[in-house]
Amino acid sequence: GLFFKGDVDRLGGQRTPSAWLAPDSNKVALRVSTDKGLDIGADTDTPLPVKKWTHLQFGFHNLSDASDVKYLLTLDVDGARDATLEIFDQVTWNDGPLQLFRDPDRRGVRGFIADIKVRARAPSREHAQKNYQAADRDKPDLHRPDVEATDALVPMEDPWAVALASTENCASFNERLANYEAASPINKDASRIAAELLLFGAERLATGPKFCEDADAPPPLTGEALRKGVSYLERAVAMGDAAASRMLASLTLAGFVSTETKDLKAIAPPHTMGPVV
Repeated sequence: GLFFKGDVDRLGGQRTPSAWLAPDSNKVALRVSTDKGLDIGADTDTPLPVKKWTHLQFGFHNLSDASDVKYLLTLDVDGARDATLEIFDQVTWNDGPLQLFRDPDRRGVRGFIADIKVRARAPSREHAQKNYQAADRDKPDLHRPDVEATDALVPMEDPWAVALASTENCASFNERLANYEAASPINKDASRIAAELLLFGAERLATGPKFCEDADAPPPLTGEALRKGVSYLERAVAMGDAAASRMLASLTLAGFVSTETKDLKAIAPPHTMGPVV
């Protein structure tokens, strides 16, 4: 696997988005999950070369409001557009972790990784070429006789510390949410706070809700945000978070979640709903 987005034990085969390197052809398999199937996608036409650096840029375009194409995947190889995959069915998201160079069932690619960058927007053809040119200038020399141990080390920041700092610094709502979502797979507090941001628009700290005057306002509560928020609460509960258990119980009692089917039953809270603690 090149990367896999999902949690097999909890979410089954959900994989939006994921990519594999086919062992028999060295072609890239692009996959997502939709409301019609868990494994939807196609393989690229061109196999990747071996024993040389190859620059891969994956682009993911969420077009769920479009009338025809709902999701667009692109792959640029060494700065040139190699594949474009259009998905016409509704693509399903998942809140599982992003696993790089492996998946739950297979070993990762046998090779070296020089660098990883995650950008907020998918690259255009022009930007893909510029990104490749910059990466090509900085790529390591595979034929160096002396390879230092530090060449293989990529510094990684603690996701929980990054999330807390974004709250302390009053970062934008989307940045704070993304940071807590990134830390949620292994941190129950992060999973609960991600739910708080989605459901209430603010982190519910020990000193009260965290509202930042200079930060952008949270978006209105929608059915999608409600579903994600409940999912993060359930994850925190599974990790033993008592506060998340109380919040989930309050949502169930208020009629947001059916105790029998677990279906969401409302978008806006009823007028009779008391405070969620």
